[in-house]
Amino acid sequence: LKDEIQENEDNDIPRQYTLDDLRDYPCVGGLDLSKVKDMTAFSLIFAVPDDKLGVRPYTWTWHWMPRVTAQAYGRYVDFFNPTYEPFLEFINQKTIDYDHIINHLEWVRQNFDIRALGYDVYNATELIRILSVTKGWDEDMLIKVPQLMKYMGPMTQEFERWVIRKEVHHPNNSLLSWQFQHAALDMDRFGNYRVIKPKPGDYRKIDGYKSDKREEKTETKTVRLVGKQCNS
Repeated sequence: LKDEIQENEDNDIPRQYTLDDLRDYPCVGGLDLSKVKDMTAFSLIFAVPDDKLGVRPYTWTWHWMPRVTAQAYGRYVDFFNPTYEPFLEFINQKTIDYDHIINHLEWVRQNFDIRALGYDVYNATELIRILSVTKGWDEDMLIKVPQLMKYMGPMTQEFERWVIRKEVHHPNNSLLSWQFQHAALDMDRFGNYRVIKPKPGDYRKIDGYKSDKREEKTETKTVRLVGKQCNS
């Protein structure tokens, strides 16, 4: 799978989009919220028109990390790499600022045609409550994505099919590409598999990939609607 991802990134793709371009297309979101001081990621998958496929999934991922955490990992990885800058924002406090994430989600809702948001309930209960109760998000938009194999296994396989068929693209997000190199597989006795993080505290991150997976679970519930809207 990693080889397929690299091959896809080395080839010309049909089109690159800016965020302004993507305002015109329907999308679904996925949130991977860190507990305290690790990386948080949020992704959108847009249904964009494509001459070959009709509709192509195009993903845009934002990351947040406390500056002190990035500095602590400095001996292993340079999170201050300029190529990461468009997709990584540093938080100037020792923990992730949930209010900052909420404000970003509100900005997305105001500026994009977001149809649903997938999230892992384990870390996001209070944030989702604020979105629903205080910010007025429709509860039907907020979709729990359990981390159990029976849910994550089919999503992992579908994402793998997207990559192999060269159907999914992103805007040359080098931080997201770096994370794919660290994805490990957890396999059960039936041959089902899901992507898991390295051990807690490891500098090797896959949060951007995991937010893609949450939005893919959300996307399975809305893809027909999104596809029809994109072609209408």
